[in-house]
Amino acid sequence: MRVVLAAAVCAMLAPITPAQAQEAWPQRPVTIIVPFAAGGSADLLARILQQHLQAKFATPFVVENKSGAGGSIGTGFVAKAQPDGYTLLVGTVSSIAINSFLYTKLNFDV
Repeated sequence: MRVVLAAAVCAMLAPITPAQAQEAWPQRPVTIIVPFAAGGSADLLARILQQHLQAKFATPFVVENKSGAGGSIGTGFVAKAQPDGYTLLVGTVSSIAINSFLYTKLNFDV
């Protein structure tokens, strides 16, 4: 019972901890990867998102299309990118979940 009470107290106090000193994001251009060909619905969504993000953050957001293998090429590219928040993915269920059942070897881990 003491452990549960201690966990509850910690959970209640966690939101009032001071914020960590983190640098502002973004400090440099951000790449949005679309794992499908240009002109499709995912590409259209990414370009609309790009306009809104550029307006909000006053930083360039670049849309890159890396199509092929049902979205696996672009998804794998993002999975292997530096985990710093400057490479984003406009993914779909097919490029992330379904491809793991269709292809025996993917270049990323789901």
